[in-house]
Amino acid sequence: RVDMGGRVQFAHVKNWLYQHSDKKINLKMEPIIRFLKDMIPEEYLQVVGSMIPSMISSSEEEGGRYDNVSIKEFAEKYTDNVFIRDFLNQIGFICTWTPIWETSMGEIINIFLQSLGPMLEGISEDVFYLGYPKGGLIAYPKTLCEGIGSKGGTVLTSTGVKRVIVENGRVMGVETTDGAIYKSDIIVSNAGSKETMLNLVGKEHFQEDYVKKIEDLKTSWSVYCLRLAVDKKVTDLDAAFVIPTPDMEKFDRIVYEEQRVPDDMLPHIMITSPSNMDPSLAPEGKQLIVAIGGCLYEPKENWSKWEEKIMDAVEFAIPGIKQHIMWKDFLTPGVYKSLGEVGAPLIGIAQSYDQVGKNRPSSISPVEGLYYVGCEAGEGISGIGMELGTQSGLTCADHILENKARA
Repeated sequence: RVDMGGRVQFAHVKNWLYQHSDKKINLKMEPIIRFLKDMIPEEYLQVVGSMIPSMISSSEEEGGRYDNVSIKEFAEKYTDNVFIRDFLNQIGFICTWTPIWETSMGEIINIFLQSLGPMLEGISEDVFYLGYPKGGLIAYPKTLCEGIGSKGGTVLTSTGVKRVIVENGRVMGVETTDGAIYKSDIIVSNAGSKETMLNLVGKEHFQEDYVKKIEDLKTSWSVYCLRLAVDKKVTDLDAAFVIPTPDMEKFDRIVYEEQRVPDDMLPHIMITSPSNMDPSLAPEGKQLIVAIGGCLYEPKENWSKWEEKIMDAVEFAIPGIKQHIMWKDFLTPGVYKSLGEVGAPLIGIAQSYDQVGKNRPSSISPVEGLYYVGCEAGEGISGIGMELGTQSGLTCADHILENKARA
């Protein structure tokens, strides 16, 4: 839409692993049905066979029927097998960053239909979308900023917004932290709906029922990120979903209810090697490994214990990696808190069973000219991470253009 199509090139995942305890399934671009058949014990194939059709043959309307149903509730109708539930839990968590008792089954169905559907046809590089922008994630926003500039716009960095100026129920502009004022009758905020309302606009400009609705919205879990530089290539994997200790729900319940990492369990993590997909990201013969997982913003444990547990989980997936580490960098939720959202959520407003589909917050706010954008805004849209945020931007742009046309 800003004439920058093709400027961002993606390196697609070709070699990824699903590991559950001692079971390792290396996909290597195999069709998803064969993957499921190889992964699931024979006695449970019939169970899965009754679940899969309702996930992959649903129309969007059928998907909507499951919007208010959690993965946990859905799975319990079919089986109490930990292996199957952990698989669904891990897929749901990676897609939405919410635990099994919160994640909307309808949202996962829509994601499979809209985003991961090509997996059902047989994975190939042309249609399998999981991947990494060449040059790093910064390539994506950098290209969008270049597109804005090509259309006569100006992008200011290192410029904080102090407040959104509102008069008589409509926006008039913004004031930055250095005292500058930029006048505009349209303001698009990606600071988060709660943060925009409470910190930038002021709840006195909204009706009480709307304030309560926004304040009551749940956010996704936060994230930790362990980044490792190793002195040799320790794995051919592009990505891996790793559950070292079975029963993800038990692990997540302890994290959620007791705000600590369990002593007798290792975290479930997603591991990627960006330099496998984009060799320009590491010197020849070296490798980058990234491990991420879900957590709360302020656990009772100190973060050194979390780091130790996460490193053990990486070693579980890639034996011997510890002796090849050149340097490591451990990012805790406090880093992401600097982005401004309460609780440092990875995605923003949670894609939970009561906040998806028609219940997602709208991009249009009650204040005239004020719009929200990002992973948490856009009624009826679905997606994963960057894709979800992008779709929110496209949806918000359509609202603005439609309103301008009517005016």
